[in-house]
Amino acid sequence: MKMNAGRRCLCVLVVVALASLPVASARSEELPPGMVQAEDEFREESGEPSSGSGEKHESIFPLWKDLAEEHLEDLPLPYGAGVVMNWIGSDYALVKADLAINGEPVGSFDLEGSGVQSSAYVTGIKGDVWLFPFANVFLNVGYADIDATVVLRGIPIPTGGIPPTVDADIVLPLDMDGTYYAFGTVIAAAVGNVFLVSDFVWAVQDLNAETVGLDDDKVRAFTSAPRVGYHSKFMEAWVGGRYLSVEQNYSGSFDIGGGNTLEYDVTTDAADWHFIAGMHAMLYDHWEIAVEGGVGDRNSIVYTVGYRW
Repeated sequence: MKMNAGRRCLCVLVVVALASLPVASARSEELPPGMVQAEDEFREESGEPSSGSGEKHESIFPLWKDLAEEHLEDLPLPYGAGVVMNWIGSDYALVKADLAINGEPVGSFDLEGSGVQSSAYVTGIKGDVWLFPFANVFLNVGYADIDATVVLRGIPIPTGGIPPTVDADIVLPLDMDGTYYAFGTVIAAAVGNVFLVSDFVWAVQDLNAETVGLDDDKVRAFTSAPRVGYHSKFMEAWVGGRYLSVEQNYSGSFDIGGGNTLEYDVTTDAADWHFIAGMHAMLYDHWEIAVEGGVGDRNSIVYTVGYRW
């Protein structure tokens, strides 16, 4: 089977803002006095500022520090950079499908049983800054490798004999890759050890494919994830939900054998929300790691390794 040039293909890419989640620093006054003194002596000998110097707040960011004057040592370091790795798998229902075989429109087929299965692998780099004590902005750039399969069920295939048609299932492979760009913001608030945080991400993908023709249109998607979590001195854990808004359209032609060619133009839809849970921790004052998984009608997992200063 051979895939001919198609007009357009939209595919979902979710970029998750994990590295920007707020992590408070362990304050020196929470340690026994002897340990604080020993830590300060070590820092002095190594040329580092003492634990009470507030070095991380000499930066211009975050702005409006006076809003958190009593909790300066609890604020994250203002700047961050890291690597983000993301996998997402989802099933999409067909909401519209225009099909033709050898130029003749296909009458009826199993639209409800048909659909699209998509699996995306994303690797990128990310930079962020805390503009305000409650607001972070970030930018992601990376590479996406997407494997999608369109399954059409109950398609009447011409036989050229008796019976004139036979119902069959057709599987269309759509393999795509390309670059993505994502810009977003994180809004955070906390009461005691309980925090509320949500990211808002706008992503653009520039995809190409060997098995399906694509036009020059950019794929645009919006995603957001409100979370509620608990903060300890060493890590955070949270639960929440992720919302995704994107339109997907697949179109092209496919050699289905027997001298028959299927022309298709299908539009898909997926569940808006799925459940997520994750954790985030700081290591050695500056290094951070985060992981988040999602389950439901859409499955996902995200890993982040970063450095803050």
